[in-house]
Amino acid sequence: MVPRRPQLGGVDDEDPLKASIHFISGLPRSGSTLLSAILRQNPRFHAGMTGPVGSLVEALLRNMSMSNETSIYITDAQREKLQRAIFSTFYEEMPGGDVVFDTNRMWCTKLPLLAQLFPSARVICCVRDIPWILDSVERLIRKNMFQPSGIFGFEPGGNVYSRVEGMGGATGMVGYAWNALHEAWCGEQSDRLLLVTYETLTTRPREAIDAIYDFIGERPYPHDFENVEFDAARIRPAHRHARPAQGRPPGREGRAAQPAAAAAERALRERRVLARSRAQSEQGEGGLIRAAGVRPCRQSRRENRVGKAITLSMAQRARA
Repeated sequence: MVPRRPQLGGVDDEDPLKASIHFISGLPRSGSTLLSAILRQNPRFHAGMTGPVGSLVEALLRNMSMSNETSIYITDAQREKLQRAIFSTFYEEMPGGDVVFDTNRMWCTKLPLLAQLFPSARVICCVRDIPWILDSVERLIRKNMFQPSGIFGFEPGGNVYSRVEGMGGATGMVGYAWNALHEAWCGEQSDRLLLVTYETLTTRPREAIDAIYDFIGERPYPHDFENVEFDAARIRPAHRHARPAQGRPPGREGRAAQPAAAAAERALRERRVLARSRAQSEQGEGGLIRAAGVRPCRQSRRENRVGKAITLSMAQRARA
């Protein structure tokens, strides 16, 4: 008798993937790293920055296409199993009952594939007004004036106008992500999307996290929004994070060994980072981009769009 296909991200005895899996996608510079840092406070959740799984999926799709003359010997059923094997192998260490969030902006372009592989998976999309995204990147460029950015091929030339044009193109960092999000929002699997804006995440994080927990069907967890771990070395791709010993919150295991003064200084620095993010959300930071002819909309309009995005997504889920 053929075993029934599991409906959650890996729950049968033969599949190495025991944890449930969801995805984080959306626009760049829109809070995905902050969201991962908050989610990681839950000892059952594993989230991180963009990892290699998305690139592996695309590479395998390419090599199993007709561009490879031997692909005629691969059936669609085998293609599906090979794609699922990427996730099963990469996240094999995650224990059953845990939840993995894989981050990549390309996931919005792969919703049909994700729906086939993981019928219960959901996609959390971090979004932000485009002028503020462009402004955020431009501020990074000017802050690191001695280090040309890989975003623009490490070219030292260019100006704010050429950089905005490059990022906004169809293959640019912002243009690609925007088109991918638009495709996902208007596609057949749009009921799997939840849009969370940068403004809501930084000014009303509890509201945003509660919506995410409800959307993915997980029981609430008492997150500490005043002490969020921003250490980039700790927010690595999700598979690197083993469950903390003795049930301690993730990211905290090393703090016990730190001197009291160093721990206090680190906590203060983290609170300042979160406070700065909130201040930017409330006051806006579009000054540099106005020079390039892009004007950000008002805060009230952004907040209204946040509510509409979340409400629409939840309404679509209810109708489904």
